[in-house]
Amino acid sequence: MSNFIEPIAKLIGAFSKLPGVGQKTAQRYALKVVNMSESEVRDFAECLLDVKRKVKYCSVCGNFTDTDPCRICSTRDRSLIC
Repeated sequence: MSNFIEPIAKLIGAFSKLPGVGQKTAQRYALKVVNMSESEVRDFAECLLDVKRKVKYCSVCGNFTDTDPCRICSTRDRSLIC
């Protein structure tokens, strides 16, 4: 299927699971990661983990938020429709 070594092939497979990312784009992303410094990769991975840990859906409006309810819902006048 591909001529990439296992670690790169696995990374390509992981990137290709993202919506809108085809095989060629996944390869570009994976090869970019290979060429990044270790600190850049660590920062990138930490951003992914940070989003997964902190971002959730607002219980009122369903928008992405890091607080519940979101900043909009917590400050809006609920007597108004819009």
